[in-house]
Amino acid sequence: MQNILGYQGDNNLNKNILRSYFGDAILSWVDCTDVAEIAVHCLLSPNKHTGNTYRLGYENKSYQQIAQLITEILGVHFQYQADPPDEFWKYAQESKLELAYMKSIYDHYIDFTSGKLSRNGEIFDNFEKITGKPATTLKQFILNNKKHFN
Repeated sequence: MQNILGYQGDNNLNKNILRSYFGDAILSWVDCTDVAEIAVHCLLSPNKHTGNTYRLGYENKSYQQIAQLITEILGVHFQYQADPPDEFWKYAQESKLELAYMKSIYDHYIDFTSGKLSRNGEIFDNFEKITGKPATTLKQFILNNKKHFN
């Protein structure tokens, strides 16, 4: 979910415009605090979790749907702007980011926008089973980060 705010130092939010390089793909979302909480549970109970794979993502929405959600929740009009993945690649090169890794991200954007990767945003139900509480929702994330949306 933190990628809604920006990625690798760029800023996805500018003048009530939410930007991404994913086109209209529906993505699966997880808050980084939830990722950390799962990790803590796994580290504190290795006998219970060793050998298990936990896929993370508890809500699925496109960036367009998230812009609408921000508007509904905060009453601040947001719109979505789908930027071409080539813009990201140019930014990565100009910013002297680690290009081998950035190329994998760029390829990821290309595969989502072209439809090569699934654009359905698969979601999972393991968070509450592991932690005993529900995962962070996009609504909660938006409310927790509302200062970034004003």
